[in-house]
Amino acid sequence: MKVAKRVLFLIALIFYAASYLAVGNRGTNPGDAVNFYAPLATHIAQGDGYVLDHAFPDRYPPGFPLFLAAIYRTGGTADLENTHYRWAIVILHALSVTMLFLAARQWLTASQATIAALLLMMHPVFAALGVTRFAWNATALFLFFFVASLWLLFSALRTGRRLIMGASGIALAASVLTWPAPTLFPLIVMGFIAIARPGTSPLWRVAST
Repeated sequence: MKVAKRVLFLIALIFYAASYLAVGNRGTNPGDAVNFYAPLATHIAQGDGYVLDHAFPDRYPPGFPLFLAAIYRTGGTADLENTHYRWAIVILHALSVTMLFLAARQWLTASQATIAALLLMMHPVFAALGVTRFAWNATALFLFFFVASLWLLFSALRTGRRLIMGASGIALAASVLTWPAPTLFPLIVMGFIAIARPGTSPLWRVAST
């Protein structure tokens, strides 16, 4: 599986890198990035604090602007032309595809897991959110954390290791702090844990949830 995941990561990386070089400047800038994320990230990167228009911004979770600020600190321009960010998103997308393969591999055959990962990699919406101007939003970072949480969850259920389960919870929390869509997802996860390993002790299942 180590070889398979490395090959898949390399394929996804080449695919998204080539797509970005081909169409990376097409599309329009998302309004949220222009009016919220980029200005807030600039303030953070300059050391002015988590403020926008002299007030604490609570419109969106803090995960993405903090990530964007970290990218701005690495160099390049503090705007929507920063190429460091675009290449970071290409890498995040390739990692998301690889982690989906790893998550699916916990339950499916290698061929089935590979097909699932390739379907995600070539999905037009997923690809567009990684290689066009629409990449300037929280989706790529959110999906990275969310898929990571699923991979760690399935791995913990297969191995019975609560430490991995805890890491899954941290990744899920990071996804919520990036985009609040999965806020209620832990309730589903708790039910899933309760029934996914019927052979384990009730104490393990309670501690894991």
